Amino acid sequence: MKTLLPLILTLLVGCQSSPPLVTAPGPLPLAESAQRADARIPAVVGHYTLGAYVDPDNELIRHEAHAIQRLEAESRWDLRPITPLVATNPHLAVDPTAVAVAPDGPVIPDKPSEATKEQVAAQVQPSAPPQSLPVRSSLPEIAAIAPNADGVIDLSVVARDPAEEANPFAVRAPEEETNREIALAVGGLIHGVAPCALINGRSVEPGETIESLTVVRLEPDAVLFQHAGRYLRVPVADKPVRVRLPL
Repeated sequence: MKTLLPLILTLLVGCQSSPPLVTAPGPLPLAESAQRADARIPAVVGHYTLGAYVDPDNELIRHEAHAIQRLEAESRWDLRPITPLVATNPHLAVDPTAVAVAPDGPVIPDKPSEATKEQVAAQVQPSAPPQSLPVRSSLPEIAAIAPNADGVIDLSVVARDPAEEANPFAVRAPEEETNREIALAVGGLIHGVAPCALINGRSVEPGETIESLTVVRLEPDAVLFQHAGRYLRVPVADKPVRVRLPL
């Protein structure tokens, strides 16, 4: 009996059903990525020509005119709607002739009028190609004082009132020094989103003041200044322009 008991236990253990094998689920398939070559908007680089100028640190050095490049807009992600998705998936497009139906019951649309048909036809037709941007009109002309043959602009000369009669017998005292002279050297101009000019070796933008003169604007080949209600036009040149201002 003691010999049969271990044999019976062995048979009972062998008759037990083995647990079912559980297989691990496989990895999910990767979704097809929408690869776009234009996912980023490229940077905008402006190309300009800087005129010849004298080195601000050494008057014996002259720099020749050369081309420069300036970063106008950095590269950024393109977040605009993707037009090809609508073309490849017509169900994403909105039907302009569709009529909303309330959940209570069907709504029978009215017969479209002639004006509605024309509007729908205009929406269905492909859009016209974009027109070219209009050419920016030239800057308004402003009368300004230009340098004379000697490269001098004299604002200290005040015209006498023509209605005032000259008295030849009046005793006049000797005229004292009533003006001061400054030099303006316009070495180059940079037009674009943020225009600036190289004046006396420093970068100056419109609205800033240099030597008591306010920069009004940058013209194609000159800088327009203003002083005491008068306009001065100083061109880009190798030699500086001397300006005489009243004290």
